[in-house]
Amino acid sequence: MEKINILGIASEGNAGALKNLLEYEQFECIDVVEAENENLPYIVKQPMNAVVVYDGDFSPILADFLEKINIARSDSMIFLVTKNCDMETLTRAMQCGVRNVFTMDAVPEKICHEIETEVVRQQKKYDPSGSSMNRAHIISVFGTKGGTGKTMLSVNLAVALQSIGKQVLVVDLDLQFGDVGVFFDIPKFDTISDLIEEGVFSNATVNSYLYKHSSGVHALCAPVSPEYAELVKPEYINKIVSAVSTDFDYIIFDLGPTIDEVALQALEICNDIYFVTNPEISTLKNTKVCMHVLDTLGQASKVKMVLNKEGSSDIKIKDVEAALDMAMTVVVPSETRNVIASINRGIPIVIATPKSKVSKAIKSYAELL
Repeated sequence: MEKINILGIASEGNAGALKNLLEYEQFECIDVVEAENENLPYIVKQPMNAVVVYDGDFSPILADFLEKINIARSDSMIFLVTKNCDMETLTRAMQCGVRNVFTMDAVPEKICHEIETEVVRQQKKYDPSGSSMNRAHIISVFGTKGGTGKTMLSVNLAVALQSIGKQVLVVDLDLQFGDVGVFFDIPKFDTISDLIEEGVFSNATVNSYLYKHSSGVHALCAPVSPEYAELVKPEYINKIVSAVSTDFDYIIFDLGPTIDEVALQALEICNDIYFVTNPEISTLKNTKVCMHVLDTLGQASKVKMVLNKEGSSDIKIKDVEAALDMAMTVVVPSETRNVIASINRGIPIVIATPKSKVSKAIKSYAELL
């Protein structure tokens, strides 16, 4: 039987005890590291099946750290070994994605056997061959001001990906004035703020708040009124993604034009940032300024630049690339009449006019993905 790859997390004082625990014949201990933010990039890149945390106190800080791991690596189960297994500990563990909690005085062989059993069961649940479960590739679509075409790209890229056999969820995180519902012609429906008010983030509950469009794309709509935006906190984005990550191949965040706390969280947990800009001086200026901000935040390496409305001005692609010192990953031509018509009808342009230049550009890129 193939061994289970385990990454251990413990303080320096507990590292020895954790290493001894992981000397189980079916385990391969990759490493034991401390729960420090600088270790997070290293942890999430490891070829691990499970994370075992050995900590006596299980503080809120450690819980936040484990939640980040759970979001970044939902294919890896997290187990906690701690002193007390009271209700407060169990609740905190459940909220940050811990699969099971054991006490330090439990029989080591029993702990390891239960971890082995749960990991193998989960692998078989998602893949009978025993390989790790799939998790969604997360894309954040961002633009520095309204009208750049970020929602148009989010919705139509989602439909294009769905049409080639991918399962796609669009989450409208333009929380005050999101238009994903308009682009999909979604009738009055539950929103992200309604989900948060319910306060339950199980897979079944989150899925019950998702609207399924006729294209097959699922959508989680923005609040119906701007004042409800305050209900949406960054940690809820983590919980939503964690709940449904294995149900979708792609999760697309349609962000607002400002970098607020929720946007920061979305940018942090996503795999790619599709930065939508236009061949227009003020937009390019704002794009360049914002790229410096993303660089400061350590997110610039994720950016794929999208030039929308190409041909709508005398500014050419080479001029845009020179101004931003970045190559364009996607170029979407200007086709105002067809785009506006599709928005007014509530039908994504890749469905409404599949032979249009805009549709062909987006579908061609989706096929490359």
